[in-house]
Amino acid sequence: MKRLGIDWNVHTKTDFEPSLRRFRRYLEDNGFRESTIEGYVDNVGRYLKFAGTDKTSEKDRITFRDESHNSKLSRSTLNQYGYAIKAYHSMLGEDISYRQLNPHNHIPYYYLDFITLQNESVTYTTLQSKSYARCNQYPSPLV
Repeated sequence: MKRLGIDWNVHTKTDFEPSLRRFRRYLEDNGFRESTIEGYVDNVGRYLKFAGTDKTSEKDRITFRDESHNSKLSRSTLNQYGYAIKAYHSMLGEDISYRQLNPHNHIPYYYLDFITLQNESVTYTTLQSKSYARCNQYPSPLV
């Protein structure tokens, strides 16, 4: 006779949906744009899943930040996680600090040859305009 394959181990699965719905309402009530709300809710969802609870501690925040740094996320992404987590704790009535990372303010390596070949003074604004035109494929008088 074949035995039933029943797993009797207790698996705890926390449902974060009520907390995330409440967080969404909090952001809507505070006038955040829909695109910002979606990003914040997604980021906080990953944060809560990582922590395994919706009542996170300072240790959870530090561990999450360290793991995010270790996974080589961009500074912008790390800052977005920080803003979302800070807003979540603000909803809970907690005032936390989350250090913002400054962006890299240097000319990207792929423009260095361009600057050398043109042998002219190219301002950062011009480079940004060219980059925007290339990335978005809009005609630009600078290209």
